[in-house]
Amino acid sequence: MLYPRNFKYKDERGRERTRMVFYTDIRPRKNGVPTGERIRRLIPKVKNMTEAREAERKIAASIIDSRENVKVEVPYLSGFLETIYLPWARLNKAKPYLDERAVRLFCASESFKGRRLDEVSVIQVEGYKRERKGAVSKYKRPFKLSSLNKELTILSRAFRLAV
Repeated sequence: MLYPRNFKYKDERGRERTRMVFYTDIRPRKNGVPTGERIRRLIPKVKNMTEAREAERKIAASIIDSRENVKVEVPYLSGFLETIYLPWARLNKAKPYLDERAVRLFCASESFKGRRLDEVSVIQVEGYKRERKGAVSKYKRPFKLSSLNKELTILSRAFRLAV
C-alpha cells in the first residue's frame, strides 16, 4: 500500500518548499496467511504515483526473494514453552506457578502434541478448548470456563513472546 506525504524543506536560498514523497507499507504473507509483520520504507527518487507503484513492486519482489533463501528453524510448541516461556514467566510474573500448570496442560494436550509454533492454528486451539471442557477435575466436576480463559490468556502471551 502506498502513502503519499508532503515533505517540507528549505532550499539553498532559505525559501520553504514542498515536494511529494512516497512511503510503502508491505504486509508479507506466508501460504496466503498474514505473518503479522509490517515493512515500511521510504521510496526514494520517485515523482509520481505510477513510478511509486513500480518501485513498490520491485521492493516487494526483493523482500520475497530474500525471504525464500532464508530458512528459519521453527521450534516445537512444547520446547518453546519449556525452554523460553517458563523462564521468562518465572522472572516476570507474580504467580508463575499458574503458568507452569498451564504449560504442563499444553504439552500433554493431544491438539498441540508434536506441533511446531507455525503449525498451531485456530483449529488446534479449538481442539484444546474441547478437550478441557470435556475434562473433569479431581473432585469429579467439570472445570470452570474461567480456568480455560486463564489458560488461553497464558497461551496468547506465549505466542506474543514468540513473535
